[in-house]
Amino acid sequence: MKNSNTLEGQTSLNKLFCNFKKFYLHINKKNWQFYVSSYISMANDFFGDLPEQRIVAGWLAGLCEKSYFVSASNQPVEIRNNFKEQLMQVIKTANLSEFLSSCGVVICGKRQPSFRESVLPTIERYEIMEKLPEIFSDGVESIIFGGSMSYSPFFGIRENSRSKDFSDIDALIVIKDGFFKKWAWKKLINSEIFFEKDKYIFLKRIKLFKKLIKSDNVDVFSQKFPVRNKKFIISIHFVTFDVFKKMVYTDLKKSLNKRMDVQYDMTDFRVDEFSHPCHARHTFNGQRIETTINCRPARGGGFLSSMPGYIISNGKFYPGVYHTIISTAFLVFYDITGRTKKLVKIFEKILYNEANIMRKEFSDSTYAKAHNRYDIFPPGRFERGLNSYVSPSIIKKYRSSDCFVTISSRVKGCPNYNNLVGARLDINNNYYNKTANLLEKWKRNVLKKAERDINRFVDSDGFRRKILLEKENNNKWCVVASIPSVKKIIVGTTLAYKKNNSNNPVITEEVFTKIITPWEIMRIDAYEKLSRKSKKIYVSSIFDKISSSTLPCKYNVIISVF
Repeated sequence: MKNSNTLEGQTSLNKLFCNFKKFYLHINKKNWQFYVSSYISMANDFFGDLPEQRIVAGWLAGLCEKSYFVSASNQPVEIRNNFKEQLMQVIKTANLSEFLSSCGVVICGKRQPSFRESVLPTIERYEIMEKLPEIFSDGVESIIFGGSMSYSPFFGIRENSRSKDFSDIDALIVIKDGFFKKWAWKKLINSEIFFEKDKYIFLKRIKLFKKLIKSDNVDVFSQKFPVRNKKFIISIHFVTFDVFKKMVYTDLKKSLNKRMDVQYDMTDFRVDEFSHPCHARHTFNGQRIETTINCRPARGGGFLSSMPGYIISNGKFYPGVYHTIISTAFLVFYDITGRTKKLVKIFEKILYNEANIMRKEFSDSTYAKAHNRYDIFPPGRFERGLNSYVSPSIIKKYRSSDCFVTISSRVKGCPNYNNLVGARLDINNNYYNKTANLLEKWKRNVLKKAERDINRFVDSDGFRRKILLEKENNNKWCVVASIPSVKKIIVGTTLAYKKNNSNNPVITEEVFTKIITPWEIMRIDAYEKLSRKSKKIYVSSIFDKISSSTLPCKYNVIISVF
């Protein structure tokens, strides 16, 4: 009976996907209420496991997002308010199923909101986003919105007062010459959405930014703006058009053509120091690389943080932090000249091309995996491109379990594997399975120990004393747990492979490697427990300086002591 239900749920998932694609294609400002309401009714009859429920919720969120952009975006306030009322009425009368209305799963130490939880916070942030082009219009050329409001509206927008967890608005703004003129900021000064203190700090820092551009080769000007009567903030990064063009096209293209190892650094003028010591980036198969953030005080106040605009390592391209504000949604919200949209389109094609290159070696590569928030994306939305919304079977292919074992062989010479034969492949497969099971057991034990270590730290009477001791020693970070990242087993082959018509073995040893990823550590319950007790919590990779391996030898779970 259990197998029957599973099969029925899978069939239902495919049917929901077909209806979603049809609705998404035809939705407009006249019919959106009918399509959203109809889809909720279909979703209410769906039964599936947690990953499948997230897929369905992501499709529903996609319909709501498109409904907003076809009927309310860039429209007068009364039309946007009307959309809000109509959508809330649809949801109120829909009798949402439990998986669309209950708390979501914990991913990377954060409890994901349900669809119901995410709707109103999403609309409230759209209301603020719609105001920014007018407030900044005299001093900026274009506004690109990134973060969760670009990749997961109506799906992953958090507004949890109890845990003080609120999704912010992230923006990359391309400035024009008027940015440095006093007259450009009258609308900002008169705006009621920002606090007077933050306006004053911003205007003062503009003068410093102008000087720093000339003397210190500063690329980015960043500031966070708390929003009046709201719990969330707006985090904005300002760049000149020349810096933007180099970052997404001219300098990037040169680096990719050369394929030499490079870390393309960009300097950010910030109010405070960067919030954590390690800066992790990812490439298109999800592989992670880390660098440290170099930070120094700026003349006149604030800090200059140097971080990778992008990295090329061993031929692989790792997009930088400002790149991932643009991708994966490429949400150019405002553009007075059209220049920014053209460059973003070029950058989009560059990403697709890099993903295709990577896919030749790693079949499950997608351009979305190069984003550091890939794990919490609506499943399947960006796997093959902007709003590609691939089928359930492809989603499962690309989001396969990361609990894998890689196998490499110690060989004599460089044989053509097509010409290799092995006696009794079934025996060899059994041999592989036994080794894989040993490594799987190792992995489970490592994660259980990490769980115990973190819980012991959180629950101990000396928790506060440990933090105070670190402060007294002028340390900014405290190591909570150290976790090995990789295990290798090297064994001689039981039934050696040979070349055709030869008795000499070619493959003499097999190397089995089991990998633990940062995501798996962040998914354990103790990590979430620690995140509630500490202001900042991270998984930092530790590399063996002697070894040339690109894999870290261990991970440290660290928390901020300030």
